[in-house]
Amino acid sequence: MKFLPTLLIAGLLAGCSTFGRLTDVTNLVDYSNHKSVKVLEIPSDLDAPNFDKTYVTSISDSMGATKPGRLDQVPLVDKSMGAPPRSSVKIVKKGDQSVLQVEGALATVWTRANVTLKSMGMTISKADQASGMIVARDRSLVADSASPVGRFLNKSLGKVNQGAEYQFRISGDDKVSIIEAADKVGKALPAADAQLILNRIGKEYTS
Repeated sequence: MKFLPTLLIAGLLAGCSTFGRLTDVTNLVDYSNHKSVKVLEIPSDLDAPNFDKTYVTSISDSMGATKPGRLDQVPLVDKSMGAPPRSSVKIVKKGDQSVLQVEGALATVWTRANVTLKSMGMTISKADQASGMIVARDRSLVADSASPVGRFLNKSLGKVNQGAEYQFRISGDDKVSIIEAADKVGKALPAADAQLILNRIGKEYTS
């Protein structure tokens, strides 16, 4: 037992010495100037590997040959997704009646016209693409029933406050289409009323 303190002190000193060597950064080996690694040389007779074009298409060939464009010039995925230009829509005369002339195929104009009327605050009750007829009620000026003033106006005005009802007829071909507006029984609107409603449709159609 009398040698135990001596052994403990010797072991502690040896451990400290070993730990000091492990943590001493000055004992690290510097490999930065080591000259034993040979420089990698490419054999002069080395050929490029054969490329299998089994699955290469004309699209991938053109993509490989095309130089990448500027990143700040990203084209639209589909140009038809944007709104048509204002110049593609205009009010013209068809006999004695004013109509809205729209550049575009009939099917495209039909779809966009339905969206346009809804965006204007109209409620569509009938939409028959075969006949080109759309029946809609203009509720853009109807009082909001959620507000006290709106409820009072709805109760006071009754059916008058339901909004005016219109008939819209869309016709055309693959290039130009026509949108006609009439009252709820299909009678042509007065010139001023037709001009007003067609202007609203044209503005919303191109926005």
